Amino acid sequence: MRLNKPQLKTPLLIHIRYVLFLFALYLSPASAHPHYWISVQSEFFVDEQGNLEQIKQRWAFDQFYSMMTIADLLNEHKDPDVGLEIKGNQLIYNLIDFEYFSALSASDKPIKLGFPTEHRLIKKAREGQQILELEMTHSFDATVNLFDQEILWMVYDPTFFIAVNHNTDNNITVNGIDHKRCQITLEKPTPTDDLIEFALELDGTQRDTVGLGVHFAERIHVSCTRSLID
Repeated sequence: MRLNKPQLKTPLLIHIRYVLFLFALYLSPASAHPHYWISVQSEFFVDEQGNLEQIKQRWAFDQFYSMMTIADLLNEHKDPDVGLEIKGNQLIYNLIDFEYFSALSASDKPIKLGFPTEHRLIKKAREGQQILELEMTHSFDATVNLFDQEILWMVYDPTFFIAVNHNTDNNITVNGIDHKRCQITLEKPTPTDDLIEFALELDGTQRDTVGLGVHFAERIHVSCTRSLID
């Protein structure tokens, strides 16, 4: 199977992978796709009129990436808090050209995400391991009303170099109004056998897979009603 060549400039694609995932050097070239993992939580903040005000994401990086990056930041900056702030800014600015690995649409119309109004990179203890988490909040000036339409939310790497998953609808919440007024549906991806086989055959040296990731992306549908759902 052959995918279309990416429209992005190759040096930029290589650069963001290097900045985001330094530990690629430690993996075997024969490793199967995807190479890295991010666990996501998404929060939708909706006012009483049904307007979407903010989306807040939390990305938990896998243990290996977290371990290597924390060690690198400590070695380079000595002060871990300073290192986390610098690395967090690098991640956010390098994700701009990739639209933060995030896609939002309402009634099939794309809604552009602006620069995060808040962001930070932190470390948390989880099961005896230090895990890095990237938090970013997107605010909306234009009216996106969930009483009148359904929104579709997707978080994925377009190259499928990184697997990004909510895994369960418990990691998706609506805040600001009674949650009983909203319906959340997590639609799992259904890639074809050919796409799965193609992805598994890729190695870390291949850079021409833009367009693959969407086939492995979760689709999150959110809508709310003006009154409580029976």
